[in-house]
Amino acid sequence: MIIVIPAGAASMEMPAKHCRWLSRGESFRDPDDVEPLLNVLQELDVPVPAQGLAAIRLWGQTGVRPEDWVSAADPVYLEAMLDHVRLHSLDESALSRDDRAQIFGELQAQLGDASRRFELIGDYGYVRGKGSFATAGCSAKLLDAHEPEVLPPSLSGSREHDRLVGELQLLLHQSPMNRRREEQGLCPANSIWFWGGGHAPQTNEATLPPLYSDDPLYLGCWRSMRAPANHWPGETGRHVPELPLSCVAVLPAGPTVSGLVDKVFNMSKRRLARGQIRRLTLVFSDGLRVRLRRRQLFAFWRSGHWPGFVGSGT
Repeated sequence: MIIVIPAGAASMEMPAKHCRWLSRGESFRDPDDVEPLLNVLQELDVPVPAQGLAAIRLWGQTGVRPEDWVSAADPVYLEAMLDHVRLHSLDESALSRDDRAQIFGELQAQLGDASRRFELIGDYGYVRGKGSFATAGCSAKLLDAHEPEVLPPSLSGSREHDRLVGELQLLLHQSPMNRRREEQGLCPANSIWFWGGGHAPQTNEATLPPLYSDDPLYLGCWRSMRAPANHWPGETGRHVPELPLSCVAVLPAGPTVSGLVDKVFNMSKRRLARGQIRRLTLVFSDGLRVRLRRRQLFAFWRSGHWPGFVGSGT
């Protein structure tokens, strides 16, 4: 069983009983700029896509494999520091759906053409078309409040990326929407973070445990491999369904995530102690990962500090 924990959960206050339990497992620190999905696929010993994560996410949203080149396009606020730039992700709570629609409407009107178009599908932005350019490997959410790394792809691709970013930054600087946001004391969406560019993989059947997730990136990946994919059961994040003993469960983010994580941990620990599952892997979107086996639950001499959590003493 693999459980994916939303970003932010690894630093929240948790009962000390969970800290003790997690400290007995094998813990790892994954790179900050690697999408958690790729860590999950490695745990499953499944080949990791070399490119095309944005197209896979779009596939998960629409249920249809996109034929053209696709890059994800995340609105961000680039904060100018003394000697570098700090990236701030503008998620759904920081940037409304109406503001997102206005941004992508302006980008399409000013920069879109027959070979490249800007689209907003749900809450997710994309640029797609015939031509490709260099993009980052991970979403802006993973690099929130960090200095973005220099893009590694080819020089020709990077030139096109920099040209496009320069044009859209000028356009966003002049946007009435951003002027309104600044007047309201809100961070402007002064740039776009392009990532996951590429084509969707061909459908390839693979043996994967069933997925339970509302994240379109995971849904698209499972659909591309013709594996069973299900939306998270229940109407809210408070409900913990009776998940199969072998599955990949991506917990929904939201205000109830703390209680949900507590319930899922209790359920997982109980199943592990009973020998119902052989190995439990917890993948935290913050970059932490821990593997637990039944015998490790009784390793009382391993009482080291679990680096991800602040214990509440209960």
